[in-house]
Amino acid sequence: MPANTSEYVKAKSQYAFFTTIKVAKIEPVLAQWLREHNKKKVALIYNTGGAWYEVVAETVKRAVESAGGEIVFEEGVQFGSEAEVLPTTIAKLKNANADIIFSEIDDDQGIFVMLKKMKELGNTADIMSVTTSVGRVLNENSTSLGLENNFYALAPKTSTAFQEHYMERYGTLPGAYADSAYDSLMLLVDAMKSRGNVPLEVYLKEETDYQGYANSYDFDENGDILDGEWVVRTVGI
Repeated sequence: MPANTSEYVKAKSQYAFFTTIKVAKIEPVLAQWLREHNKKKVALIYNTGGAWYEVVAETVKRAVESAGGEIVFEEGVQFGSEAEVLPTTIAKLKNANADIIFSEIDDDQGIFVMLKKMKELGNTADIMSVTTSVGRVLNENSTSLGLENNFYALAPKTSTAFQEHYMERYGTLPGAYADSAYDSLMLLVDAMKSRGNVPLEVYLKEETDYQGYANSYDFDENGDILDGEWVVRTVGI
């Protein structure tokens, strides 16, 4: 699974392998970034009803605490209610005077009305997200929104070499997790060719040391990779 980890996929199996970096590794990267940019007051808005969002929210809280900051506002938003709920949420958020808003919302319409309400209220706090939805909404609506906020994305570090090869072949940049998806397939090919009489799942867990574009692939007892790095990127509008 090139875009999942055992942290939010709860079905345990000796045949489950996760080839992207664990969410827990966000904590030191985000804590350092918050300290370096003097972000002390953090607002946290996230979808509820999904294990991914809850894992991210708890990781952000630990990072804020580690950085010596505080969560000055927190609200969960149920899937399907974003467009109706978020304008009120943003109105309540204004009095918190947050330095940065961590928005883990994955509904394009909801994000659009959230950003529109922020513009209306003059809220220019920085915004950060792990999901790619915010960047997508910004790319499609930058002119109509006319925002003055700074936007940042936390993302697994991607392979420059893979991007170059992909661009040369297809004439466009690869999507999120494309490099780890490619690595996952080639990892399986390499394992099937190299395992001999060893069961595939045992070979992957105990013997593989595959070097891919995105990472090297050694697995822990839960099937997660040991390698990988999160980075903070600026999202342009």
